[in-house]
Amino acid sequence: MSAQNLRLIKCLLTEILCAISTDNAVEEIDQSQDLGRPFEQDMTKFSAMTPQQFKSIRLKLGLSQEEYGYKLGRISVRHIGRLENGHRRITERIAEEARQLEQSYKKAS
Repeated sequence: MSAQNLRLIKCLLTEILCAISTDNAVEEIDQSQDLGRPFEQDMTKFSAMTPQQFKSIRLKLGLSQEEYGYKLGRISVRHIGRLENGHRRITERIAEEARQLEQSYKKAS
């Protein structure tokens, strides 16, 4: 089996595992049939927000990855980095918490 095929299988398994924890898991799994897309795009296809949006919230708030992760529910620095780089899917829960955090900072200003 080629390295590309192994990466695609790994990506699909990761998408399935992530989809299981969401409300629309069946829809996400059904849409994951496009195997021709690049590996980095696989992880963000079903994200609730783009990695750029996720990172821009952190930068607007002036938080380090460690502080951002703590405020989002004790997410590790490593995982925050993977979310910001598009190597992990941003779930609806994490996206909503990031939006709420952004709103709370706007109200405090």
